[in-house]
Amino acid sequence: MSANSSSPDFTDYMVMPCGGVAYYDEPRFGMNYFCAQCEAVVGSDQMPESCRDLEAQWQMWRDLGGKGWDYFAEPDEFF
Repeated sequence: MSANSSSPDFTDYMVMPCGGVAYYDEPRFGMNYFCAQCEAVVGSDQMPESCRDLEAQWQMWRDLGGKGWDYFAEPDEFF
């Protein structure tokens, strides 16, 4: 949450293609997003293969001219 408001900033969380929400955790571990669903750092080796596959599918869709995945969209825009 932002210090000036009760609503989250766009950098406070990311909506992942797998349905998880990753929260920004700078104070504890230094500028990382931790997925609340799988408890892994986004983009790390500990991230589940199924999540990596979904990210790759959305990346390919964007490379082919599609919309791609918006990590900073509101959760209800995709679900």
